[in-house]
Amino acid sequence: MMSAFPLIEQYRTELRARPYVRVDDAALAELRQRSAEADHSNAIEGIYPTPELQALFAMFLEERAPPDVFGPYVGRYIEEKIVPADRTLATAEAV
Repeated sequence: MMSAFPLIEQYRTELRARPYVRVDDAALAELRQRSAEADHSNAIEGIYPTPELQALFAMFLEERAPPDVFGPYVGRYIEEKIVPADRTLATAEAV
């Protein structure tokens, strides 16, 4: 499934070009369970992911990427999307 988020599709293309062993059905089920638990935990704290962030993690599951492979992409996403947005917000609030 293709997402409406160009950055996510860029990551998907990069991920598909990498040689890695895709997780099997059991590991995929465990990743889905861990993701659901994290979402639940975050919701308790009033933290909800953006649609783009949801698409990012859905893409990792679709591509059956193991955590050690998708972890660096999460870091990149934070640096490329979240940090700049936080800086913009902080600058706007300071004005």
